[in-house]
Amino acid sequence: MNLLAQLEASNGATLDKLRSGEVDTQMLLLQLLTTSCLLEITKLMSARVDVATFAPAALEILTQFAPVDSCSIRIQADDVPTARAVVGAFPDALDAELFESSIAGAMVTSIAAKASMLTAGDAPVGYLAATNLADAIANSDLIEKMAEQISVGLNAVLEAERTRRKLAASRALEIVSHIDEQYGIGDLEQFVQALAALPNAIGARLRLQNARFGGPLNAKSGVMGDGPSSSHSVEIERRVTMSVELFWSNETRADDLAPFTNAVDSLGAALGRVERNLRLTDEVETDELTGVGNRRRALRVLSSARAWAEREERCFSVLMFDLDYFKKVNDTLGHGVGDQVLQRFAAMLSTSIREYDSAARWGGEEFLVVCPDTDQYQAESLALRLLALVGESCAPVLPEGWNQTASIGIASYPMHGENPTTVVNAADEALYQSKDDGRNRATVARLGANARVVAGRSR
Repeated sequence: MNLLAQLEASNGATLDKLRSGEVDTQMLLLQLLTTSCLLEITKLMSARVDVATFAPAALEILTQFAPVDSCSIRIQADDVPTARAVVGAFPDALDAELFESSIAGAMVTSIAAKASMLTAGDAPVGYLAATNLADAIANSDLIEKMAEQISVGLNAVLEAERTRRKLAASRALEIVSHIDEQYGIGDLEQFVQALAALPNAIGARLRLQNARFGGPLNAKSGVMGDGPSSSHSVEIERRVTMSVELFWSNETRADDLAPFTNAVDSLGAALGRVERNLRLTDEVETDELTGVGNRRRALRVLSSARAWAEREERCFSVLMFDLDYFKKVNDTLGHGVGDQVLQRFAAMLSTSIREYDSAARWGGEEFLVVCPDTDQYQAESLALRLLALVGESCAPVLPEGWNQTASIGIASYPMHGENPTTVVNAADEALYQSKDDGRNRATVARLGANARVVAGRSR
């Protein structure tokens, strides 16, 4: 006899008794309350929600129909993360006691709670319990019947969850197959969501360092737990690295790790292929003389830096450099020496900034450094450090006693401009302030009447 038939028979008998005056109102209300809960549980089962959604939904049904202030449900089965939901102040110690006894197949009787075992097939998988119940509810079979009805459909819910999680690895590989030069944070978020749905996984986190995005990309899904976790890192290309961390519901097995590492390695290979293709673009965006980016690359990096700053609600800074008296180098020592000075200066910039900062030749003897996730104070500190390296880096190609210096203008987004163009213009104005104030110094763009100026060290 199915549930609906059972309820029809039970309610029919109750109505007969009610007509004959053999049933009191309280008993009738309890009967109707139990019937309503069981019907809602049946609807929930037919919805085929995942286990993590099912647990709190079951408690919501219980508290919706019954005056229950504190209740708990816990479900644990192979290849599925533990699902726990709590309403009210359900004691952790009581949860542990009930869960251990239910999994052992010998549900304890507690004076603190009305509890009943949950099963899937013939296997115990957890419990349903409530505390501080009114006498009428505590003396009824509401909790037992709810647990029984949950158990009827729980095996199907768990099997659907296992199937979904087994397919998660295929989903991750499918996402990887569509990775191309236009990939972005959305693609990585979908990949991380697939990883978080692997068997026994509860959460995943991915971090990608790539200068072309204007800063580190972070994608998360699920719960970043304190329990077992696995990490896998991939070096994709020079200055492009990826690390992925997966969080587990319990200790991992070899067959849990294989789909994870395989998916991450596949993503790394796909991103490597993309980066190799992008090298062709880099060649077009590289200054032939100095080897750093040209203005075209600088504009692209600025756009990426702004997009990253908006997405992460952070900032970025730019440093505009001009080599002091560079015309004198060309006129006195020749353009060959001038070219060597530009090359040495550009090499110093490239080796003295972070892996996701970007240096570019803006034009002539002007260079631009774009620094994601950097405020004006951090940019100022970097500018002073670079100023101190200018003379030393250029000295090998200059006559003894000839000290090359540079002037720098500093501006930050969004403090000094609402878009890359206005930020660069602010840095350019600050650069000319440095030159007017004597060169070999860095100036922070004006916010109002006053600019903050810091002098470089002379050699």
